[in-house]
Amino acid sequence: MAAAWLATAGPAAAQPDPIVTAAQGYELRLMGGGLASGRRGLHSFPVFQFGISRGEAIRRVTALRGPAAATGLSPACGRNPLAFARFGTLTLYFRGDRWVGWSLAGPRGRRPIESEWDVGIGTLRGHLNNMDATDPVIRRTPRGTEFEAEGMNGLLSGPGPRARVTALWSGRTCRRG
Repeated sequence: MAAAWLATAGPAAAQPDPIVTAAQGYELRLMGGGLASGRRGLHSFPVFQFGISRGEAIRRVTALRGPAAATGLSPACGRNPLAFARFGTLTLYFRGDRWVGWSLAGPRGRRPIESEWDVGIGTLRGHLNNMDATDPVIRRTPRGTEFEAEGMNGLLSGPGPRARVTALWSGRTCRRG
């Protein structure tokens, strides 16, 4: 009888990554194309990428940072507003029921959110070169000195070597420039 059950069971269904919590020692991490969690000194896992449902994205961030402080539609998006959920200095953006982007603004919080490579608000420009990828692209824009690295974009406090990261974002957000 067991053999018949095994024959009809088919391949194992893919299991979703676990939802981990701050109480378990995990921290939220920035990444291009989504967010991740991980324990200090270890690689990021689980990773959650853009395209997951709004509910799943909010559950995952809430487990690591606490409940959203604000939700709504962003008036800065103009005629195609994105829904948002704000967790302190981190904002998640949604189009319909899908998570499409995030942004992080300063000042650096009591529990800072950074990438696996320690890039976050306040990071020195020179540290951007320590990321595990190609060198960052840095350029002047109407908003100021911007950079792109590892699928993330950001603003620097100025053009010089002592400039610091003042904002970060990835995916679809309401930034204009």
